[in-house]
Amino acid sequence: MSMTRNRFKLVLITLLLVGSLGALFSVSGGVSAGINAAPTTTVMVMDFDSFGGVKVMNPQKRGESDLARSLDGIAMNIDTTDLPVGAYTVWWVIFNNPSACTGENGACVAADTGKAVGNPTEAGVLWATGGIVGPDRIGHFSASLGLGVDAAPGPVLRGPGLTNPLGADVHLVVRYHGPAKFSDPIPLAEQITTVGGTCDEFPCFDPQVAIHD
Repeated sequence: MSMTRNRFKLVLITLLLVGSLGALFSVSGGVSAGINAAPTTTVMVMDFDSFGGVKVMNPQKRGESDLARSLDGIAMNIDTTDLPVGAYTVWWVIFNNPSACTGENGACVAADTGKAVGNPTEAGVLWATGGIVGPDRIGHFSASLGLGVDAAPGPVLRGPGLTNPLGADVHLVVRYHGPAKFSDPIPLAEQITTVGGTCDEFPCFDPQVAIHD
């Protein structure tokens, strides 16, 4: 019973945090601008995978993503549309040394996400935030990240975290975990905080991505 209550509290706290961060970012811009800050960049949120994890052949613009940078960290805000109704996580995919990326024209691609021996791009994959998308199919996600693994607010899948906030390529991957498990707080918490939450029951996939390079 104690574990269930703790997980239920985690769900409530996480959902409240998502809403609070969204409000904070819209008011203050996330990372405060100043002498040690770079200009905030805005890029398109695009289709990525279709249902079943198949790459979309003709990606469409679905929304916008803002990224603010400073010497102390980064902050993002995503406003997007046309998402399936249900539970989501959003993941930072950070290439601290983008000059080592191997894609066409130096782009950072899946092969550069920290799996290569020695991790030459100094890539990290970390949980950013999670939330629920309702019947309007509109997604609002906000999060911030400080320096190093110790600053990560949730799971770190691999890599050193953020070490080059002003120069890293930052990809934001929106991951779908299927219909939200409102009837059970434990899987609901997993759906919005872990990469594999309920993916044994539902074929999770990554419908959208934003690339700040």
